[in-house]
Amino acid sequence: MALHNPEKGKSMPRVSDERPKEPKKPVSKLTLFLLKTTAPKDEECLTDKPFKSIQVHKRGIKGTIYIFRSAIKKPLWLKLIEPLLDEETGRAFISSGRLSALFFLTVPVGNATQRFVLALGHGAHRLDDSTYETDFGRDACLSLADTTKMNSIDEQQFKDQGLKVRTQATNSLGAASFAIDPYSIVTRITADAKDADYGKRLTGSESFVTNARVVADDLPSYCEKVFRSYRKRLDRVAFEWANRVTRITDSEIITSLDQKLISLMKEDRAAATESIFFTAPRVVDWDDTEQYVITGTGEKQAYDDFPELSSFLGSVDLDDLDLEYLRKGCRLHVFDGDDRRYSWSLYRCLSAEVHEGQKIYVLSNGNWHHVHKDFLKRVNGKVEDIPQFCPYNDGKAPKTNRVAFEYGRNTKEEAFNQRAAAALKAALYDRKLHNYSYISKGSTVEPCDIFTRQGHFIHVKRYKGSAPLSHLFFQGIVASECLQGDPNFRKSMCEKAGDCESWVSRLLLNEKFQAQDITTVFGIAAGAAEKMTMDKLPIFSRISLAQTADGFRGLGMPLQVWLI
Repeated sequence: MALHNPEKGKSMPRVSDERPKEPKKPVSKLTLFLLKTTAPKDEECLTDKPFKSIQVHKRGIKGTIYIFRSAIKKPLWLKLIEPLLDEETGRAFISSGRLSALFFLTVPVGNATQRFVLALGHGAHRLDDSTYETDFGRDACLSLADTTKMNSIDEQQFKDQGLKVRTQATNSLGAASFAIDPYSIVTRITADAKDADYGKRLTGSESFVTNARVVADDLPSYCEKVFRSYRKRLDRVAFEWANRVTRITDSEIITSLDQKLISLMKEDRAAATESIFFTAPRVVDWDDTEQYVITGTGEKQAYDDFPELSSFLGSVDLDDLDLEYLRKGCRLHVFDGDDRRYSWSLYRCLSAEVHEGQKIYVLSNGNWHHVHKDFLKRVNGKVEDIPQFCPYNDGKAPKTNRVAFEYGRNTKEEAFNQRAAAALKAALYDRKLHNYSYISKGSTVEPCDIFTRQGHFIHVKRYKGSAPLSHLFFQGIVASECLQGDPNFRKSMCEKAGDCESWVSRLLLNEKFQAQDITTVFGIAAGAAEKMTMDKLPIFSRISLAQTADGFRGLGMPLQVWLI
């Protein structure tokens, strides 16, 4: 449309009131860490020496950039095909070394300042993990994410030591759709952002990761906004699935717990391996790992499998073992060939349980946590509801039978099962493996240790920490599923019943057979002068048992516990 000029009799073009649109900012990947208020100077937070550092004090931004260059090296996989190549071609495969960086920023927040680290390239594993807040990314993400549009959740499950689970969705789903284990800690989430200014999708664990339209000038304000979101109190009811434990921040409590941890490892190695173990702090792609290396112990220790605490304690001078040694001196590196994929302090790889009075504390991912009373009450309630098995009639037995059910420090499991089976006039199935196709074709399982005429399916294990008990509970539920759903499994049990075949067949091959008539019994032996009691079980085992009890309720099969 044109405007008419009466003086000149000419038409003039209309001038637009709209301003030209500003060009969109480029999308940049941000990986942010929040340093602890107690963190040392910037250069002391590094695990490797940088080849260059740059001081930044420009355009309102204050900080230091540390640049790292990986060594020039020949890739490990080249050894396989190198004999097929001439020398000149082989040289072409040698890596020139990659660059990575850590940008330390000091950002004003209110009347104080906070220190952040922006990891660039593969710089994250060059940052000492004892210097930053390991829940920063997760909690900031929970505050800023739309939890009705989630893509993945990582959990650390207590039913098995070190068991970490990642659940992913192709399309965004609500938190309820992920069926988060009621006995786990959520350690990492990925979800859409509620506000696109923070990026389209957010991932939070120890770091806060996103791809956002942010340029260098925006970094201070962006860090401040993320920090304020991190400090917000999450609604305890709405986020109950993510907050079943409380991180301990009281320095006196932390010091006391750390001292107990160190004392146990130094003074009683056997007891230490029952309540302390190594676990990867995050979900690891095991198909991309070839070797695990512990450094800082004098000689480099290399393992083909993830190292165990017992092997570590057996290889170091325990007089040197202290908190500084675990936090600063020793590190666990995970390699894919010559490429270091992950690197953590040994302290951060420790999972442990410590009791102080009526309170239970759990060490996970470098932080001590207090298990919430309501969560603990729910777990203990389910465990206490499990009926206890007694091998004696009316709770009484002749002295000869009582001797048969004693499980001392030097008792062998095989010998106990033989004595107990004889005293109960039961069928012995210890070490008798059966093929089953109900769950996995061609696999074998031990149905139980002892099967009684009253239909008790007894599994026995001496308590030596959480791991053996987790195996016991898993074995029990698998065997019960086979018993319920696989007639060939029941037939195999009859064939291997020996002198008891006739009455075992009457129970298991009866046309009116109902799995609900079979009671699974978990026999847990203290292996000491004192009888096993439920309160002696660590929280990891009680959680695992409570979850197993839920599984048996789902099967509609009775469950009992025999404390030996």
